[in-house]
Amino acid sequence: MLDPDDWWGTMDADTLRCLGEHGPMTPAELGKRLGISEDGVTSLVSHLAREGRVRICLVAAAE
Repeated sequence: MLDPDDWWGTMDADTLRCLGEHGPMTPAELGKRLGISEDGVTSLVSHLAREGRVRICLVAAAE
């Protein structure tokens, strides 16, 4: 069975690698690249931001 800590560590690393290779992107685009939902990416990025590993730069009003 997959250890949840390993999954989070893998997702953290994949997210940071993707951002490093492709630069800033929307949560929707990042989710497509990682194969997870936009909501999942938002949660993941929020976690990384709290740790100081990423910076959230833009917020747009809902349409």
